[in-house]
Amino acid sequence: MPSPAGTLPWYGVLFRVTPPAAATDIAADIGNDTGSAAPAADAVTATAADASPAQGRANWILGTIHFGSETEHGIDGARLQRLVDAASTVVNEVDVDTPIDAVLDAYRWLPPEQSLTSLIGPEGLARAHELLPEIAPDTLARMKPWLVLALLEARGERVGEDTMDVRVQHLAAAGGLPLVHLEDMPAQLRALDCVSSQEQAQVLAERLRAPSQMQDESARALVFYHRGDLWAWLADVDRMSGLGDSARAIELRARRCLIEQRNAQWLPRLLQVLAQGGSLVAVGAIHLPGYDGLLAALLRAGYRVEAQPL
Repeated sequence: MPSPAGTLPWYGVLFRVTPPAAATDIAADIGNDTGSAAPAADAVTATAADASPAQGRANWILGTIHFGSETEHGIDGARLQRLVDAASTVVNEVDVDTPIDAVLDAYRWLPPEQSLTSLIGPEGLARAHELLPEIAPDTLARMKPWLVLALLEARGERVGEDTMDVRVQHLAAAGGLPLVHLEDMPAQLRALDCVSSQEQAQVLAERLRAPSQMQDESARALVFYHRGDLWAWLADVDRMSGLGDSARAIELRARRCLIEQRNAQWLPRLLQVLAQGGSLVAVGAIHLPGYDGLLAALLRAGYRVEAQPL
């Protein structure tokens, strides 16, 4: 997809991002008109003050992937450590150490009067259990369809110490670096749960009838990531292979909540931090490509963006 600067697509998952001369003014203007999506002013001001010696330095944006091994990613722990060590501030999507309470659980679990079996039938639940054997059937039956879909897309892997996002945050914390989160956990879960369970169940039922489609997509995602071909990965996501028209429309709405809308909500806070220089930003790689991706948004804001080897 062509970019405003005519230089897209880049190949890579690491990008050097240099603020324009007026980056501070741009960030302030945008940040002042964000309503409830804007960060708390004191939180951003404190982080900016901490990072002030880095002003004028380039930033780094690392596109992460939420499943797979270091070998599949092509980025080992030592490389991550060097990226973090060189940063003055680390920015990520959400605090990965947020404790899950009853309020957050409501985004993940069906209400007591409803079960996944009632939404996709006993045969659908049995197929889901075959694909996610480590999850007890009773637990699976309580999950909202979006959570089951997310686990299937991630090959059944769960968030833990081995995920890139968790490792980056913990490396930053261990090094005493300021951490900036682009959203809080409720905001992230609302985005994941933005389509009704009944509609998401339709998508899940179609996926379960042809699970190899999703398995192939997960395998391709890892290949695209390893190659640094994020634009091809986004195009593959957009194809929504194996879904009928109705399920595609549902999936498109879910994707807008998860990607485009969150990108727009993150941008004011991101610009404020990037204007200070010296930050490492680690967010899901699928948020970077495309006209509505973060890289194109930064180009439109006057930033210089360059793919870097990793």
